[in-house]
Amino acid sequence: MFSAVEWSLVVCDEAQAIKNPDSNRRHAIGTLPRKRTIPMTGTPVENSLLDLWSLVDFAVPGLLGTRTNFERDYPDTVEAARSLSSITDPIVLQRKVADVAADLPDRIDIDLPIELDDVLADHYRSVREETLKKYPTAGALVATLQLQLLCAHPWLRQDSADDPEGDDAVIFPSRSLPLMTPKMERALALLREAFANGHKVIVFSAFNKVGDLIRQAGPDLPKAFWGAINGSTPQENRQKIVDEFSKEEAAACLVLNPKAAGAGLNITAATIVIHFTPLWNPALEAQASARAHRRGQTQPVTIYRLFYEDTIERVMIDRSEWKKSLGAEIIPISTRETEDIRRALALEPRTR
Repeated sequence: MFSAVEWSLVVCDEAQAIKNPDSNRRHAIGTLPRKRTIPMTGTPVENSLLDLWSLVDFAVPGLLGTRTNFERDYPDTVEAARSLSSITDPIVLQRKVADVAADLPDRIDIDLPIELDDVLADHYRSVREETLKKYPTAGALVATLQLQLLCAHPWLRQDSADDPEGDDAVIFPSRSLPLMTPKMERALALLREAFANGHKVIVFSAFNKVGDLIRQAGPDLPKAFWGAINGSTPQENRQKIVDEFSKEEAAACLVLNPKAAGAGLNITAATIVIHFTPLWNPALEAQASARAHRRGQTQPVTIYRLFYEDTIERVMIDRSEWKKSLGAEIIPISTRETEDIRRALALEPRTR
């Protein structure tokens, strides 16, 4: 129906949703007859330079040539990205929150490195070695996910091969592995303090059952409203959950999967953000943090990142910092993927 109309202007908000040129969504929106196009996104590159090609080709078809030639001429390297910027800069308007919201309150970012205890450090090494032995071909990729799950909580297990990123990992209680981990202790301490002072908190986790584990490990937490949004939450229900959280007069906590709640939601009622699990994609993590620190926020926002030292989570944090240090949003974040995986599998947790 929309393709039957010639549009004077097509504006695509949250345009990172069409970054994959092979997706049906991208193909469909590309068929709209239009005179002018504006894709709007805070993350023009999430995975590779091909994301940028998809957005630019939607805005100005043909400017960057064919996809085949683009992938040949602009591999995912820093040099290629810098060369590409000379073409894209004239058509990109970049504005940061600080440029348009001088009245925005302070944002305080705090990294909280944690060490695995001896039991979990031994378990970490065991999971790594057993996984690499069991999957000799795809062992590195499988092991990285298993180690991410372990760092989130040792009771989490990938439940299905149809869930390659472990979003819907399930809880398998274990007598030999504790419910209360060093990371859980730190998270509960932050929540106790926040709830005692009537604050609202967002907890971001890439694994949906983390919220259940937090509540199980903290039965003594002060009374508070709890809500959750993840990939299984119907789209029409998400804003309702945010509204209930925001209207709550006392302490409250939202447990969110950043893949489902990292864009499109305004959650300025929260003043504390806890990233319980790091992400490989720093752009997605930044978008998630921005749910609370944005226009409409009137109080300072404190953002905590919890991660285990000398584990895969340390590598994920380093990748995020490396991306930020480049200082250019079109620099690809995938160029160190092989090196990241190699380092992640080589790190040894320290025992006390």
